[in-house]
Amino acid sequence: MKNFILLSVLLLVFGATAIAQNLPPEVPEMARKVMMPVVYKVPGMDKIKVISNLKYTKSDDPNILMDLYLPPDVSPTEKRPAVIFIHGGVKTQYTPKDWGIYTTWGRLVAASGFVGVTFTYRLEYPNKSLESAAQDVTAAINCVRANADKYNVDKDRICLIAFSAGGPMLSLGMRGDTPFVRCMVGFYAFMDIQQSDYQKTEPVETLKAFSPIACAQYATAKAISEPTIFAPVVISTGDYEVCPQFQPWKRIGRHLLC
Repeated sequence: MKNFILLSVLLLVFGATAIAQNLPPEVPEMARKVMMPVVYKVPGMDKIKVISNLKYTKSDDPNILMDLYLPPDVSPTEKRPAVIFIHGGVKTQYTPKDWGIYTTWGRLVAASGFVGVTFTYRLEYPNKSLESAAQDVTAAINCVRANADKYNVDKDRICLIAFSAGGPMLSLGMRGDTPFVRCMVGFYAFMDIQQSDYQKTEPVETLKAFSPIACAQYATAKAISEPTIFAPVVISTGDYEVCPQFQPWKRIGRHLLC
């Protein structure tokens, strides 16, 4: 699946007719879908301000960059919550922050009064990459908070939204040390990576540390002696989802409600 998506984006970016003729028909179709914008629109999406390609880490990778989507008509002293979008597993050279889905989400939340944040980071599912991905996501959060005054961000009101293989990064907001993360969303996100192909490349300890379901179970188990409070989590997935890494939403829901 990973290679399928990479080929799709490559095709779309370079528009190589010769390549297209030698690929299965589903590849250009996937490329089209990846770059399609979100259909839903709100007033003011054309009036927001975009700050592009900010360097948020010390990495030498030229693709690890961040975009900010700022709401219009914000007074200099006004602070707005930030919504940080965490993409799924793909190599950095395919710059997912520039895909249609994420640029649209950035504009949507900015036009709705929030500061939208999209960024490319190192997550290459199912290759061993969780630790490096977490370093980048943490750096992105820290960058947004450190520049809160500059971009009218309320640094104590952060939302994390993770897609697909980016789900494990929600665990960063479930360890009791990020009170500024006020809510989280998993959109068809991996919530139990212990049942994913990461089990072939990552140590058992890492799988547990970055599995949201494991974080929720641990927090529930120690709640009596040492309460761990983390933000509410909204999980969006299908009722008949067959992928095991998506299925634990009912179990994690029970723990989140305890």
